[in-house]
Amino acid sequence: NVEFISDSGASHLFLPLDVVENLMKMIGAKEEDSNYIISCKSRWQINFRINGQDYFVRSSVLLMNYGNDRCEIAIR
Repeated sequence: NVEFISDSGASHLFLPLDVVENLMKMIGAKEEDSNYIISCKSRWQINFRINGQDYFVRSSVLLMNYGNDRCEIAIR
């Protein structure tokens, strides 16, 4: 279980550093200039449980396309 603050108006998800590092390792993202970069073709999802309710966030809504199959993941 991890506690975090949800801001639905933010452009990124802000999670604890250890959670971000583990997640990026699991999906194969590489850190570049304090951003995490991955192929835009990458497909995964993050599952959150908030007050007993499950929420599923697909990779497609967290990827910002830089072109040439390079996407930044909107998680910090």
